[in-house]
Amino acid sequence: MIQDFLVGFAEYKHEPVDFDEIKRRVIERLENDKEIQTSLFVTQKINFFIKEGLHIKNGKNKDEVTTLFEKFMAQIKTEEWFAERLSKLEKLIVSQDYNEIIKVYNNKGLHSIVEKALKISSYNHKALQYLKSEEKPKEILRSYFPIPS
Repeated sequence: MIQDFLVGFAEYKHEPVDFDEIKRRVIERLENDKEIQTSLFVTQKINFFIKEGLHIKNGKNKDEVTTLFEKFMAQIKTEEWFAERLSKLEKLIVSQDYNEIIKVYNNKGLHSIVEKALKISSYNHKALQYLKSEEKPKEILRSYFPIPS
């Protein structure tokens, strides 16, 4: 979904591309999905917090176990996390910051926007072919995902 990649792909396929239209549709879809996107983010944050986060210490009796558990649960701030994430998405939508949007927008179905814009099917498969056959897309992706040394 990276702009340079999409433009290069369209050139590779000898297809005209209206990137502004793709950008508009992605932002419009995020506007429609912002609540579910926020819910998914907060759910994953809670799951991570419970799995990898703070662990409850061993209590010596029932009251201590209950107190430790309540302290642990008090650190899961679903209301705060939800409000923060929703606010972030709304700011990205208002600012139309496409590059940031595609970093945080968790939607595997966005390829359908590209398929519709380019009037093609199987964008994911064709994008992989493009990636395998040309150096330019590899350079584009390396600039976004640098290889650690």
